[in-house]
Amino acid sequence: MGMFFVATTLTTGFIIHFEDLPGFPGENLIADRNGDKLQKYMSDIYFKPWCHMGPYLVGMFLAHLLHSKNMRIKLRPVFVTIGWILAAVLGLVLVYGNYNYFTGDLIMSNALRSFYGALSRSAWGLMLSWVLFACVTEQGGYVNTLLSWKALVPLSRLTYSAYLLHIFVLTTFFASQQTSFYVNHFLVITIYLGLLVITMGVSFVFSLAFEAPMMELEKIFLPRRQEKHSDSNPQLINCQDSSDENVTNCSYVDSEPLFSEHQDEHQRNSVKYRGQLT
Repeated sequence: MGMFFVATTLTTGFIIHFEDLPGFPGENLIADRNGDKLQKYMSDIYFKPWCHMGPYLVGMFLAHLLHSKNMRIKLRPVFVTIGWILAAVLGLVLVYGNYNYFTGDLIMSNALRSFYGALSRSAWGLMLSWVLFACVTEQGGYVNTLLSWKALVPLSRLTYSAYLLHIFVLTTFFASQQTSFYVNHFLVITIYLGLLVITMGVSFVFSLAFEAPMMELEKIFLPRRQEKHSDSNPQLINCQDSSDENVTNCSYVDSEPLFSEHQDEHQRNSVKYRGQLT
């Protein structure tokens, strides 16, 4: 996985460097009036799998880590605080750090474009991985409380469909424009909210038509094995009262023995359950 990550990252960086492409879509739009470099960036980088392989591998590593540790990873509070600070700084830098390069006030060097284009998406995936890690391991605090809000559950079921379909909604809108228009903040907010509502509506229909039926078929043809925990709900049999009114001797049947081989037969077949008798 590590070698694959390095290979795909270097591939993206080398293509940007040797073809003199922008470091991100929209870099220095004023100089690229015809959009030639932007179109080449989209065809050679953005729509190719190696550009998006970095954050995908970061997510795979996080999933493997959480699964191998059974999601029981606890960090000291100081490390949790440091993690949140680094994640917040990284996210803000990735979103707002390239503002001057977007407007054309600053020009990226070829080396900086290659570095940013190769690692920015992986860094964004790393930031999101920290949020997932902290929330799953119950170290997310208020962020976990907000993301666990029940009102967000219906929308969370549509996120994958929205991810697949939003590019088609955007392409349809901008390709249908027959005239140019002046951009201002109010217009951008209006377009954003309108396209968001349309995307979620299309995603709702798509989810009902395809995603939900496929999930039900997966449950039918690929049933998950139910793990049995001997200490959670053992099957008790042959319960007998002892001299102590609060103690009952019970033998049980379970798929996994609780006692080791060197213990005697009485210990392996009998366990004392202490509790109030009804």
